[in-house]
Parts: sequence; structure tokens; C-alpha cells
Amino acid sequence: MHYKVTGLSTKKGAELIESIRSVPQNETLFDLTFNDLYDTSGNEFAAALKAFPVGTSSLDLSFNSLGCQNIDDLITSFIALPPSISSLKLKSNGLANKSGYELAQLFKILNNQIKTLDLSSNLLGNLSIAELIIIAKALPTGLTYLNLANNKLGNKTGAELAQFIKALPANIIKIDFSDNILHYKTDDELIEFFKAMPTNVHSIILSGNNLVLKSKTKLTELLKALPPHVKSVTIDSKIVILEVMRANEKSKREHALRPFDTQLLIIEEKAKELKNRGNCDKAYHAADTLHTNLEKLRNQYTSGTIEYPSFKKQSMDIINFSKTELEKHRGLKELLLNLALCILGLGVGYLAVCAYKGSFFKINTDSINKLNELASIVVTVPAA
Repeated sequence: MHYKVTGLSTKKGAELIESIRSVPQNETLFDLTFNDLYDTSGNEFAAALKAFPVGTSSLDLSFNSLGCQNIDDLITSFIALPPSISSLKLKSNGLANKSGYELAQLFKILNNQIKTLDLSSNLLGNLSIAELIIIAKALPTGLTYLNLANNKLGNKTGAELAQFIKALPANIIKIDFSDNILHYKTDDELIEFFKAMPTNVHSIILSGNNLVLKSKTKLTELLKALPPHVKSVTIDSKIVILEVMRANEKSKREHALRPFDTQLLIIEEKAKELKNRGNCDKAYHAADTLHTNLEKLRNQYTSGTIEYPSFKKQSMDIINFSKTELEKHRGLKELLLNLALCILGLGVGYLAVCAYKGSFFKINTDSINKLNELASIVVTVPAA
């Protein structure tokens, strides 16, 4: 609980300093909100900040219209911030009244030991993307939590948002993007933004952006764009544990791939048979390479590294490449066609594709060209 310091707006000079010196010396967390500190000169404010107890670890300077001070006064004040603070709150100070260059000057002064910084409700989204990037690069390198809520960042394009967050300090673990009118962004813009999340971010907050108005399927697709290092997302008080979501998705994909896995095992056995014959080196290497490459793609698909369209295209390319050699050998044409069915079946259901072709693991092998026909039948992405 922060110790509340009030009545500073009516005090100047020595009286202001004395008000700070009178706070309990064993306190380390201080709340200076709503004190109209913008009306205090830089030198006076600096002297007051120097009077806080040794070991002060947190200052809440929110709601003080500090953006109305001239930049020189602000810099003078910030230089005097207690060196021991690890948390600084600057919510609703009209900081966008300053240019990005001025704010960068200000933030460069902050001690790199600051772990928590609250910049919410400062209309930073009204600044240009170039200014936002300058600001991001000037923030303390030791930051682990950054609050950017209610800054109208949704005014920026998806590409601009991606540029901005890529410029943030690398040590940030948690970011709050609440109430930033992100519902104005297209799905593609949100995906571009999500994919750019800094490498150490484990948790993001997206509440108040009306993302819950999207369908469950669409929202799941959007969240899947977040990198694996992001473990949880908060959306309107609901915490989505992405590890659980990803595990469920992996389980679904593995279940759907069972017919495909059966064919992989058959390929592996066929490769061993060809190797043991002793006079089928080309066919053996073709079958072995086919198995190895398809297994790699299978693992990428189940882990979420690639999505179905990419899995389908790459798999069909691999099969088509191998057929030149493998179609020469009895029984392998049917195997290749069954593989194609399994891959295409992920889009609409394996049994549905088999029913369409009129059989179950019994395909007419007279024409290997049916592979190309099958590859163009289904383009539907499987539901999440």
C-alpha cells in the first residue's frame, strides 16, 4: 500500500520540501497523485524528490499534468528521482503534449534499475510512429513490466505497432495493451502485431479492446499468432493460458494425423524392404527421404510452427518429387495416393475424402496423376 502524500499543490519552496521530509521514514512506497505538480518549478520539485526517505522504491506521480511542464523543468525533476526506485507510475499526465524527442530525453534519465513503468492514459498513440520508436528505444533497459493501456495505440497500423514493440527494451516480461481501440485493426494487422512481441514477453493484457466480440474460432486463430514465449493473455478479466491452448491444439492435430502416421509407418517399412533387396538403392533413398521429410513436416504442423495450408503444399510437393522413382515399384503408387488422401483429409475429414474417392485405403493405382488432381480438390483449412 502506497503512503498517500496530499496538499502539495499549495506548497512552495521550503514548505514543499518539509512536507516530504515529514513522511514516515520507514515508508518506501509513495502516492503523489492529484497534487498539481505541473505548477511546481523543476528546481522545487527536484528538491522535494531529493527529500524522500532513503530506500524509496516506488513513486506514483499519476494525474499531475506533468506534460504541461516545460521539458527543461521535467528533466531537472527526473534527474532528482530517488536512485533506489524500481517502480514509477506516470498515468494520465498528458505526456503526448511533448514531442517524442522530448519524451525520449526524459526517459533516458530514468535509472535502468526501474522494473515497472506505468505510461497509461497519456494519448501516446497520437504521436507519430517515428516518435513512438524513439520513445521505446529510450526506456530503461531493466524494465520488466510496461503499462501502455488507454493510449489510442490502435490509431497505428499493424505494421507500425509491430515496429514500435520491436523497439521496446528486451527484458520486458509483461505488457498491458488494454483499452487501445485494437478492435479497429484487421485480423491481418493484429496478427502482424502479435507476431512481433518481444522475445522475453511472457504475458500480455488485451482487455477493453472488444476482442471478445470476435468468434471463438477467429480469436483462437489470432492468439495462435503469438510467439511460443508468450504464455498467457488476459482478455476482459479472462486469462487465456496459451500453453494449455497450444497443448489442446497439438492434441487435436495429432489425433487428426493418425491415418497419416499409419502411412508414415508403412513408408518406413517399405524403405527397409527396398534396402534389404540390395538392388533398389534409388528407390530406397527416395522412400527414406520421403519418410524423413514428411515426418519433419508432421512435427512442425503438430507443434504449430506451420499451419495446414503450408503443411499441405509442402507435403504434396515432397510426394510429387518422390513419385518419379517410387511409382516404378509395385504397391508404392497406392501408398503415395493414400498419403495424399491423409493430407487432404485434414481439411475436410479423412473419411470424407475417402468416401469421395469411393474407397478406404483402396485407391485405383492406374494413374499416379491423380495426386495432382487430389492436391487441388481441398483448400479448406481445418477448424481450430
